[in-house]
Amino acid sequence: MNTNTSEPKAWTGTMQDYLSLGYIYLLVLGIASDSIYYGMLGINILSYSSVLDVLLSPIVHLTSSAAFPIVIILTPTILYFYLKWLDKKLANSHKEGSAKSLHPLLKNYSMQMIWIVFSGWIIFSAYIGFGLGGGFKMKTTLESNNFSTPHVITFQNGERENVKIIGNNSGYVFYAERASGNVIVAPLPGNVRKIQ
Repeated sequence: MNTNTSEPKAWTGTMQDYLSLGYIYLLVLGIASDSIYYGMLGINILSYSSVLDVLLSPIVHLTSSAAFPIVIILTPTILYFYLKWLDKKLANSHKEGSAKSLHPLLKNYSMQMIWIVFSGWIIFSAYIGFGLGGGFKMKTTLESNNFSTPHVITFQNGERENVKIIGNNSGYVFYAERASGNVIVAPLPGNVRKIQ
């Protein structure tokens, strides 16, 4: 009779495995965030994106504003040190029953797994929230036709236009003119001389 009741071993990958999976996760979230943002403006961003644009999308989001990397990096860091403190506190506790009742998640999951899941949720919320919130705000701004045009695009033929730039990638710039409020897509190579 087989009485082997050993629990399945948890996956223990190398640091490279974790980094690879983390980058793939960020890549999917970057694509989803861009698709939501531009989709709310009536643009299928994947039609205008190169492979390099897609691969760099997570990094572009991290450098787009100061608040975004703070949320992505600072919140999981604070959570990590809180869980380390909690783990140490529970290890020093002599009342195992009360500790489990205070923290039922610890019965089945390690602190590392809890940190990974919550950090993944925080990052997911930041990327998707940026796409939804940013897209909705920009759509409302364009529909109201009450926006400034702080940028100047100079084309190769010398024509200059005062516009509001909505975004850009390696091949295209997306902008709106005050007169129409519609989103215009202009190719960069061979068309745009400079953007101020």
